[in-house]
Amino acid sequence: MGTIFSKRFGKQSRESLEDDEITFEDDFIPSRLIQFDDGIIDLLRFTINSLLILLSCSFQGDILIGGGFTNIVQVDSTSGAVEEEFIGHTKSVSTLLNHPSDPNLFFSASRDLNIHLWSSTSPSTPLLSMSGHDYLITGLAWGEGLLFSGSRDTSVRGWDVEMGVEVMKGSATRNLVTCLSTMPSDPHLVIQGGEDLQVRVWDSREGLGSPSLSLKGFTYFPLSLATANDTTIVTGSKGINGEGGEIRVWDLRKGDKEVFQLDGHSLDVTGLEWMEVGSKILSCSNDSSIKTWDTVQGTSLTTLSPPEAPLFSSVCFGGGEGGWVFGDFLGNVWRYSIEEIEGR
Repeated sequence: MGTIFSKRFGKQSRESLEDDEITFEDDFIPSRLIQFDDGIIDLLRFTINSLLILLSCSFQGDILIGGGFTNIVQVDSTSGAVEEEFIGHTKSVSTLLNHPSDPNLFFSASRDLNIHLWSSTSPSTPLLSMSGHDYLITGLAWGEGLLFSGSRDTSVRGWDVEMGVEVMKGSATRNLVTCLSTMPSDPHLVIQGGEDLQVRVWDSREGLGSPSLSLKGFTYFPLSLATANDTTIVTGSKGINGEGGEIRVWDLRKGDKEVFQLDGHSLDVTGLEWMEVGSKILSCSNDSSIKTWDTVQGTSLTTLSPPEAPLFSSVCFGGGEGGWVFGDFLGNVWRYSIEEIEGR
């Protein structure tokens, strides 16, 4: 059960590092920088002794892998063979986003505070670079003709990709952005979670002047979110020792009142992806479990707890025979079939 299809990304034990190798790139995540033999500088989170893996699927039918290293790697979604490496960031990659209309393009953001637009035809040089955020960029989302970004500098920004310039900005005190999306049926609406225990809804038609709605009630801040249709928002929260780690379902037609709270994860909910848009969602956690949920009835459906106990960090759909693909905090990429996840 479960296949590691790529161990390309390496690990290094915490014990092999000296104390003076510890650096602090921001005020939230302590990190260590290691120089590997292949020349890639990898950022490892020493608090968990590991290499963070971030995923984005369906780039030319393949998977994009980023995270605790400066390069972005394109791998075959079935075999795990490395197809290409995209080189341009100077610090570790923090988020990835496929272009909405061109399958040969994707966006990345990094701890170097740059947003890059990449093409499959020029992996050694980004087509476009944009900068403006002051701290770590934690989310990218495509809206109505604009790219949106969220950051720990408390801002959400809109970018004109054709011109490569920032065209709007919204900010709120203590709003250290943790996750970001837009509403599929109304991409003017930008949804973001923050460390101040809120999810904010911004309307780009108003220039991101101030949030049009705030969703509250969290024990710990939202780490992941998914949106569907006109009104559905699902959030996954940080969890500590069985407290928090909940899934919350929101309907914008009901204002700031949540529809369901779904409990089951004991630690951070690090990834959310729709299995059936608007009705069935998959979550993964660094509690080493994968769960599925009915977001219409508000019920838990299945739980997979692999014996290898990966500390899951991200998830995306591999497409076709690829099944669901998960990154972990130990530098591995895992693939599970739908049958495995649903216990069939």
